[in-house]
Amino acid sequence: MASIDTRSDTWRQIEQWAVDERQMLVDQLIAGSANDDRVRGRIDQIDELLGQAREPSPTITSPTY
Repeated sequence: MASIDTRSDTWRQIEQWAVDERQMLVDQLIAGSANDDRVRGRIDQIDELLGQAREPSPTITSPTY
């Protein structure tokens, strides 16, 4: 998978849109949306998108004796 340049202007705009969109969706859930499952699905998709830019956790190898 290609890496994401988190310092690019494009990514920063996408990230800002995603954060704003996610907050709007959370507000819809709180207000009681008729399509709660769809809203939760969209939130999950946004979380997945934002997670693509996170650094992977380092793999800790256990010693072999």
